Amino acid sequence: MKTANRRFRSQIRAIIFGIFFACFSALAAEPGLDGNWQTGEDNTVVSVSAQDGVYTGKLVSSDNPKAKVGTEILRNVSLVDGVWKGSLYAPKRDKVMDAVITPATDELSIKVSAGLVRKTVTWTRAAE
Repeated sequence: MKTANRRFRSQIRAIIFGIFFACFSALAAEPGLDGNWQTGEDNTVVSVSAQDGVYTGKLVSSDNPKAKVGTEILRNVSLVDGVWKGSLYAPKRDKVMDAVITPATDELSIKVSAGLVRKTVTWTRAAE
């Protein structure tokens, strides 16, 4: 009987450890917003970083001679009810639009909306 109890406890510990490990691994693998991102236009790179849980993205390089390095492209991005929300500045249109950002391993899917107009752009992680 004692051997059966020990075996049962050992199995329970293994199951709990497995669940804990799976949960921790899933959290550790969650993609982040931090880093340098290529916008897909004019070889433009935006550097995204956080301060006090709020992300911003600044233009760090571009082949477009009119692009101003240092311009804040992503603004006030924070996690709201499990969704990354903020705004995106479109320099070509000189407009700030609402944005919903969905991070993946090497991509940011950014859904922007201004009134009835909606568009999704995809940024890819730039090589460091």
